[in-house]
Amino acid sequence: QLLDASDFTAEQTYHMEMRRRLNRFVHGAGVVGDVGLRVRKEADRKLRIGAGVAIDAQGREIVLVADRVVDLDAVKAKPGTTVFLALAYEQTLDLEVRDAGTKSAVNHRRTAEIPRIDFVDKKPPDGGDTIVLAAITVDAGGNVAEVDNTLRGFAGSVIDPKSEPTVR
Repeated sequence: QLLDASDFTAEQTYHMEMRRRLNRFVHGAGVVGDVGLRVRKEADRKLRIGAGVAIDAQGREIVLVADRVVDLDAVKAKPGTTVFLALAYEQTLDLEVRDAGTKSAVNHRRTAEIPRIDFVDKKPPDGGDTIVLAAITVDAGGNVAEVDNTLRGFAGSVIDPKSEPTVR
C-alpha cells in the first residue's frame, strides 16, 4: 500500500483528537498541577510566568516550556486598575521548517502549538479557551502593585467521585 501525505495527516489528527477528548472529558480545563504557570513580579513593570501546562475547554494542551518574562508596557492598563494575565492556545506555522530552497512559508509541512499570553480587562469565564493565570493590580504610577495567583482554575478529574458506577 502506498501512503501519501493525507494518510499521515489523518493518522496524526486521529491521535491528536483522541488526546484532546481525554483531556476534555477526564481532566477538564485549567492549570495542570499547582506549581506551574505561577506569576510573580519581576520588576516594576515586568512579570515572570513560571513554566507549566494548562488545558483549555477544547482539550488542547497549552505548554510554556520555560519561564517567560512579560512587560506591562504591552497593555494599556490605567493606573489604579486591575488587569488579568491569561493564556490561550495558538497554532502557527513553524518557521523553522520553511522550504529550504525558497524560504517560503507556502510549502510548510508543520505547524507549531504555542501559548499566547494576553492581558485582558475583564476576567474570562472559568472553564473556557482562555486560562486566567493572575490578576495584576496596577498602582498610580503604572507599575505592578500586586499579583493575585488565586484566580487560577485547575484541571483535575471531572468525574464525580460520589457517582455510582454502572455495570452493564
